[in-house]
Amino acid sequence: MAIRTSEATDELMTALAKAQAKFGAAIKSNVNPMFKSKYADISSIIDATLEHLNAEGIVLMQHPSLSSLESKGEGENIQWFVTMTTRLQFKGQWMESDLSAPAYMRDRFDAQSVGSACTYLSRYQMQNILVVPREDDDAVKAVGGGTHEEAQAVGQAKVAKLREKVAPTASNVVPSLFYVQLDNGMYEINGDDVLKKLNKDILRHFWDSTAKAIVVTGEQLEDLKYSLEQRKTPFSALPKAQP
Repeated sequence: MAIRTSEATDELMTALAKAQAKFGAAIKSNVNPMFKSKYADISSIIDATLEHLNAEGIVLMQHPSLSSLESKGEGENIQWFVTMTTRLQFKGQWMESDLSAPAYMRDRFDAQSVGSACTYLSRYQMQNILVVPREDDDAVKAVGGGTHEEAQAVGQAKVAKLREKVAPTASNVVPSLFYVQLDNGMYEINGDDVLKKLNKDILRHFWDSTAKAIVVTGEQLEDLKYSLEQRKTPFSALPKAQP
């Protein structure tokens, strides 16, 4: 869909150019399990851009809406779409555009699938409209090391320090994270406190403050499995209690 703008955009463009000059890189820390490719999530893009936009007086707004398209005139074949409108505004000048995507996730249409579509559209519009630079997170910068060996050494020291703050684990039990399916079809993540802290950068996105738990959808669970596997973090289904 075409871009819509105010009659004049010269001041907006000047302010946007100043903000873009200060953008940091959005770290590609998430992994697409299907294509084994890394991507920068919405939080990384916001961290890299929003404070600089606001510092120049630019307001960024994103408004989602839900629309339907009925195929063959049959109600059961209605297709639902999420449309995200992204708007940049500076004083009285503005520009905006729309992007749409199916509101489905693996043939499901519910609150989770709509939410996933919103996040997907928000991320794509921000990184393309703002021209956000992206770079790989090679797991070395994350732990402050220069080489792979240095990164491992720093990581091991971090584990040891964190373990001093939590209760000791029985010697015959391997620390791990686990997941259990809830009655609503979601999954709750729990397990070793040290491992949760070490993986806080990816787990924090799924923290449900209402339930005070880490809760994910089935699709997000698959992403987590792959990400934690790459970090060699034990992660499995919680074994069922024996009768």
